[in-house]
Amino acid sequence: MLRKLTITLSAVALSGIGIAAVSAAGSSAAPQAPAAIQTSSVLYSSLVSPYSATNPPTDWWGLSFGGTSATQLGDKINLPSQSRLTSATVIVDSQACQSGSGASCLTTSGATFSVPITFTIYSPGPTAGSVGGVLASETKSFNVPYRPSADPMECAATTSSIFTGYSNDGTQWFDPATGSCYYGLTYAATFTNFTFASSSHVLPTTVVYGVSYNASSAPASSLNVLYSTESASGGVTVGSDRDPGNLFVAGSASNDLGGAGGEITCSTVGTSFQEYNTAVGGSGCGTDTQQAGTAPYEPIAFVPAVELVGSK
Repeated sequence: MLRKLTITLSAVALSGIGIAAVSAAGSSAAPQAPAAIQTSSVLYSSLVSPYSATNPPTDWWGLSFGGTSATQLGDKINLPSQSRLTSATVIVDSQACQSGSGASCLTTSGATFSVPITFTIYSPGPTAGSVGGVLASETKSFNVPYRPSADPMECAATTSSIFTGYSNDGTQWFDPATGSCYYGLTYAATFTNFTFASSSHVLPTTVVYGVSYNASSAPASSLNVLYSTESASGGVTVGSDRDPGNLFVAGSASNDLGGAGGEITCSTVGTSFQEYNTAVGGSGCGTDTQQAGTAPYEPIAFVPAVELVGSK
């Protein structure tokens, strides 16, 4: 489900290095030739300008794992060349309050919560829409910030929203730097210590990535994976989306996220991580719609906000 407001599950669905080598003094060994210098470069990026890992957007559309019972989200992508993976970043959007909810949301400045997030890279599977073996994976605990306290005065229902077609409702927080109200606060979760299936750490030119975390309870239930808008703003700036209009998704056994009503796909999603078409449906399902509630829907083809960096 595309969620901007995830304070309660009943809310309206809107939408989140260097290495140095030293030698021992006095060694009698013959001098070694200097190692080849490895330069890092972006292999894939959907962090649309002005989005970046160091300067992410304040708030945008995203997938609420807690609101949809999603367990993993990802995409099949093309890389410019085979390269050694050095890092991966996913932008998440925290809409969790330290206490309270809605207009009573309260957060102490700087407060965070810990959540383990896993980033996995797979080889493409033997059949269409499937994944193969794991190429690289890392699970890391991040101290994600709670969103700031609600500002019912600055974000009253009479004030304009940054989300076209929607109004502020007093539950958002106010950013004096931009003069706008937001439901969430974004955070760049970066992975740099992958476990690889191959000692070469080299990725093929086509891979599938997946982001997963347990959102079954608060505050992680109010954590979204941020989206970029592929077709409307050229969301993929390095590399490419192998299957535009499709995403890889898995849901929990108890409450799959498929079906009508605003989910990211219009078909039932199972527990296996596989590819689904995200085309818009008559009831608002699909990720190519901003869910204004009624047709016509705006086609914008969402993809997760992710970046992979490698070296040669």
